Amino acid sequence: MDAAASRTLRKSRSSMLPPKPSHPTERSPEHSGRSFVRSTSAPVYSASKAPEEQPSIESLRQELDYLRDEFGSNHPAVSRTWNLLGNAYFRVKDYEKALDSYRESIISGESASLADSYANMGTVYWTLGDMTHAIELLERARNVYEYNLVGEGKDPLMSLEIAAIHYQMGLAYTLDGSFREAMRNLKTCRKIRTRVLGSDHFAVGQVLEASGKTCMMCRKYGEALRYYERTLAIKRKQVKAGENITITYSTLLNMGIAHQRRGDLEAAIFAFEMIVRRHKKLMGSSSKYPVPLEVPRAMMCVADLQLQRKRPSEAERLCKEALSLCANGGAEYDELRRNLTTKLKEFNQ
Repeated sequence: MDAAASRTLRKSRSSMLPPKPSHPTERSPEHSGRSFVRSTSAPVYSASKAPEEQPSIESLRQELDYLRDEFGSNHPAVSRTWNLLGNAYFRVKDYEKALDSYRESIISGESASLADSYANMGTVYWTLGDMTHAIELLERARNVYEYNLVGEGKDPLMSLEIAAIHYQMGLAYTLDGSFREAMRNLKTCRKIRTRVLGSDHFAVGQVLEASGKTCMMCRKYGEALRYYERTLAIKRKQVKAGENITITYSTLLNMGIAHQRRGDLEAAIFAFEMIVRRHKKLMGSSSKYPVPLEVPRAMMCVADLQLQRKRPSEAERLCKEALSLCANGGAEYDELRRNLTTKLKEFNQ
């Protein structure tokens, strides 16, 4: 397979997976602790500071100058600050400078930030679509994390950092087409999270859903549905505990797609329409705020199935309603808006 074909295949696979990493691992001299982030992105750990409170590139450069003058280039604080500077460049999408900063962090030599820097470099290569380098660096990060934990007398299979690395590697192997390795890493992630957080935790549902998506790419739709059903059960418990019901939308959408590909159109329509009904009950039929992307996507899926049933007028109505729901959405709605607009033009021909 040539390079262009490989990039196209990875792009088609990535559309089925959780989003690319939204931010790298962050650990600073002042804020060494980490908090769990409920997100379908990977990695799943970040500093406690909100993005708008993160130090600027200029302030980090000034801090680096001070630290190097005070302690020399090979000091833990210097290594960690290089890592934070890489994160700052990552946030503004200057990936080359981010990689350079992470390399400097590694050269500065500090074991705690070494694993972070490898993981963050893997995140950059993931974002750039280079799964080969991403996997290699994530494996290095995992090895360093494990080495440090064993040296401290701790069990790596009780580490959420190790689980996060396995989660990322599972997604990266999926995008690379190595599905067996993907499922092995996702299984390890799920095992650790279940041991540490309990079987009903949101993070366990996250990895179950990712496993379902990997099965979808292998065309194992029945197995994918079993993963999605377990994910939905966890999310329903979270809703009962106070979470917003919208957390169930992505799983219902995935279930609908799995049913559709198995040829069970009635079950597919039921799953898609459940999203729409829940949204209308929660928010009303219209809103000045962007609705979850899964709602208009579900409507478009039902429209496609109505066309198969020879009901073009119903399909057209659904497409119009879906397009109206996209009106206030941001850039992430652009592709769906284009698809809906194209469909509506076809109805008018």
